[in-house]
Amino acid sequence: MISMKEIANRAGVSRTTVSFVLNGRYKQDMKISDEVATRVLATADSLGYVKNELVQSVVTGKSRVIAVISEFHEIMMSVVKGCVEEAAKYGYLVELIPLEEDINKALMTAVKYRAEGIFACDLPDKMMDEVDPKFFTFGIPSIGLKHNTGRMSFNQMKSAMLAAEHLVGLGHRKIICFGMDGSIAQQRAEGYRRVMAEHRLEPVVFQPEPPGSLKELEEAVARIIKARPDAVFCVNDPLAMHLLNRLYKRRLFVPDTFSVAGFGNVSMSELASPPLTTVSEPYYETGRCVFQRILNLIKTGSESAPEPFIGKLILRESTAKNTKYGGKK
Repeated sequence: MISMKEIANRAGVSRTTVSFVLNGRYKQDMKISDEVATRVLATADSLGYVKNELVQSVVTGKSRVIAVISEFHEIMMSVVKGCVEEAAKYGYLVELIPLEEDINKALMTAVKYRAEGIFACDLPDKMMDEVDPKFFTFGIPSIGLKHNTGRMSFNQMKSAMLAAEHLVGLGHRKIICFGMDGSIAQQRAEGYRRVMAEHRLEPVVFQPEPPGSLKELEEAVARIIKARPDAVFCVNDPLAMHLLNRLYKRRLFVPDTFSVAGFGNVSMSELASPPLTTVSEPYYETGRCVFQRILNLIKTGSESAPEPFIGKLILRESTAKNTKYGGKK
């Protein structure tokens, strides 16, 4: 590793001068000319100097690490990419901490990393209630540990309304929502309900209980088929693809039997049979916003409230015009 002493000897200046220049403090703390600063920087570059951020964090007490706590399911990877790349622009690193059903363990991991800020993504309300009050004595700026915070900047309800409006626009009238437990799924189901109410159509939600039970899931699919809907809006793509699979096994083909729309635009949705109409979430942009929110909290002490993103409808072959009632393509 190239030391500041070596740079000082080569550039013909003191080690103190090198330190102030490399840390960007020469204009504020010392009267060092731009000419000298340029010579020091050029010398450091020619010698291959790399700043030791670990030592710097010990000196300043700032780690330049942001901790993101989440379950990190598939869709989170694009969010992570956006967050990490945005953080890099500001010289920050992002430490990913898996939730694993124990929020206090995850928080203490963030403390061990000396995180400057913490963003806990979409924690269940019950888990927020489990946060140990002692954690807050560390004074780490945090988002998502209290109710009505930590939601990623995405309007689930309005985005779900895009899919429901699409189905109504195709001429479908008997539209079922295939739902599931969880706050995000419920927000999407509420978007469906609002569209149905606007068009004076009866909302019908089929939700397997208990969550995660394969038997209940199969029974919900059987109920949907028996109900003979015009279309089905599924609150996420895996649920929609499960429905497509079960319909195919019964030799019931989509969209001939009824239209199916999902939500999420997961990687496999385009490869479904037929390719799934869905709503795409701006995951990358959401990740960038996650970093900006926690950075703003670190710098100002207050959490910003950005305008939530709205998804984009992705039209594929699983939805089609209903010729019984008319509709638009």
